[in-house]
Amino acid sequence: MGESFKSVRVLFSEPETYSTFVAAYKTEQVEESYEPQSKPKADDPVDAGGGDAKDDKQDKEKDDNALLTDVGIGARAGLGTTKLTGGDNLVALGTNVADDGGGLYLTDGVGNETIQIGEGLASNGGAAELDMERDGDHVVTIGANVASDGGTFTYLDGHDKDHLTIGDNAGMAGGTVGLNMDWAGDNRVSIGANAAQTGTLRYWGSTDAEDLTFGNNLAFGGTATIRLGNDTSADVVRFSGSVGSSGAAVQIYGLNLLHDKIYLPHLSYSLSDETEGVRVSSTNGSGEAAAYDFLVRGDFSASELSSASVLELLTTF
Repeated sequence: MGESFKSVRVLFSEPETYSTFVAAYKTEQVEESYEPQSKPKADDPVDAGGGDAKDDKQDKEKDDNALLTDVGIGARAGLGTTKLTGGDNLVALGTNVADDGGGLYLTDGVGNETIQIGEGLASNGGAAELDMERDGDHVVTIGANVASDGGTFTYLDGHDKDHLTIGDNAGMAGGTVGLNMDWAGDNRVSIGANAAQTGTLRYWGSTDAEDLTFGNNLAFGGTATIRLGNDTSADVVRFSGSVGSSGAAVQIYGLNLLHDKIYLPHLSYSLSDETEGVRVSSTNGSGEAAAYDFLVRGDFSASELSSASVLELLTTF
């Protein structure tokens, strides 16, 4: 396609399910089957971005970027490359986008991005990458089953705030989720239950504070690697349920004994020294008590980890 639009209204086949939103964007490639059902007329001053210079000036005073597009993407869109441009963007995608071997590559603009994606993103062998490495705040919400059943999902963070919320079953059943949050900024990630269950999760943190929350059954039968930045920022990791199924299934790097915290649903665990860190383990207790089995990598002993009071009780989730 290649065009840049000003004030374009695009209608989609499932408006009752997917909200229309305002965004500044430029599309390089979208599959032909997902072309908008109605396009702006060349002689329409509203839909084609026309109007006199006075109107343009007033619009620019209201929005410095003056690029407004009403856009929505429905279910099962097999997207190619989509670049957002201009200022603040609101993106809403439907369910099962880029699944069944499809692909999505979305890059951010220079402003703030709010991105909402339904369940099933890049599932069943699909692939999706959100490249948010430019300036601005990014708030991203993705439904359940992202990159499940052999899919791949990658997130690249920006220089400012990145708040990422992902539903249950992320990377489950042979899927891979990679969260590259290594640019400085406010990173906050929340992932639901069963993440990386017989799959893979990788998190790379930054030199600023990390705030991470994981649901029940993290990496049961799979692997999860959490790399906190080597810094003096106060990093927080919250486990709301069972963690890992073997001592090396879940590994945490870069833990600072003076500043960081790991919150657990209960404190009935044991610590043991391993070759390259301390193993935190606990079997199921009475009722629904969570089981822990993860490795904290670092140059410290079990007694040092215990005395540092890094492991604390999770009181809210």
